[in-house]
Amino acid sequence: MIDQDNTFEQDGLRIRVTRARGSGKMVWTGSSDSRQPNQFLTPVIRRVVEAMKGAHLTIDFRKLEYMNSSTVSSILSLLKSLDREEIETDVVFADSDWQLTHLRCMRTVTRVLKFITVGGESDGLPRSEK
Repeated sequence: MIDQDNTFEQDGLRIRVTRARGSGKMVWTGSSDSRQPNQFLTPVIRRVVEAMKGAHLTIDFRKLEYMNSSTVSSILSLLKSLDREEIETDVVFADSDWQLTHLRCMRTVTRVLKFITVGGESDGLPRSEK
């Protein structure tokens, strides 16, 4: 369970997860360059999904410096799990070139997910910080 603040780190990737009242944040920093990120991310995903039930979650990639394509698969798994549990989630990317590529991919793939919103800084996300 995520009480207040938890940080998960491996090989240059840092994920900070917080929850206060009905709002949660998952902030990614550093870089994710692992060929098998699921080994690290799957247990993190399980904990986050369980901890965020009943909350509005913002997943923030704006401070992430790099993410390889293997990481995208893990993130899609996270988003599908959040949607299945009906956890309203805003996913926000920076307006940098490399992040816009991932933003477009995530938007396309998550279009069918009812509880997931994907956008960039210029879209005014995350809503929970307005």
